[in-house]
Amino acid sequence: MQWLLESPWPAMIVGGLLVLTFWGAWRQTHQRRHLWSMLVALVVTVGLVVLEQVVVTETEQVEATLYQIAHALEQNDVEQVVQFLHPQARSARQALRRILPQVHILRASLSNVRVQWDPGADPPRARVQLYGNVRYEYRGRELAEHVPSRYFRKVEVVLVKHQGRYVVLGYRDNTTNYQLLD
Repeated sequence: MQWLLESPWPAMIVGGLLVLTFWGAWRQTHQRRHLWSMLVALVVTVGLVVLEQVVVTETEQVEATLYQIAHALEQNDVEQVVQFLHPQARSARQALRRILPQVHILRASLSNVRVQWDPGADPPRARVQLYGNVRYEYRGRELAEHVPSRYFRKVEVVLVKHQGRYVVLGYRDNTTNYQLLD
């Protein structure tokens, strides 16, 4: 049942096929029961699509958190980015406050986001595989001009639910493995 709340496509495809089937049957026979069945299938399909949009699953919350982090990076809002780290990750928070002002993020995007849950974890913990793509300019004081650069890697981000929202607990790519808690 969870899959029905994650994407509108299953309801739209099955519902669309049912509507078309009943419409075809009605066109052939002109029996009202086919017309009523088509209308019921249409109403149920619309209801399921609306339900999918209204219900926000844990997986969707995790994905939304990651996209909010990317947006905060693009806005070059250091404090907003820091708020997505676990509160006990003091040294990681300090490092971000020191490093992020030295770069200007031009673009931050995610692709191929896949959420996996750690079974039985309390509080809920998600491991997210994704591709991160960040274009930025380094603005070090020692440089006369800005140096454009790009970060594109497959990464795994670990998020945990803390006080009703998901925060970053760890990060790993092919060169680094950060556990953020002190």
